[in-house]
Amino acid sequence: MTVLDMIMNNILDISIIISSVILIISFFITIFYFTRMSDLYSKILALDVLAIIGLGFICLYAIITGSYFYVDVAIALSLIAFLATVAFARYTLKQKDKKTE
Repeated sequence: MTVLDMIMNNILDISIIISSVILIISFFITIFYFTRMSDLYSKILALDVLAIIGLGFICLYAIITGSYFYVDVAIALSLIAFLATVAFARYTLKQKDKKTE
């Protein structure tokens, strides 16, 4: 193992720790935001952000374990989260149109 390999491993370990801390902090901030907001649109946005944070955790786990199968899972989850957000937004727009009629 060369000196360059040791430096790169240390940089990867440090970046994994930093990204884990950032993801955990953003998770709690989003949960706090979700519980405090009463507006439905804000809650939809918070759930979408939670899905993105979950994707970050999955990708981070894939890097830690070295099993890049989890990246495929993250891609599928992002597709589902995007479709759920679009469907919920359309549903709320239809409900808003029914109230105005």
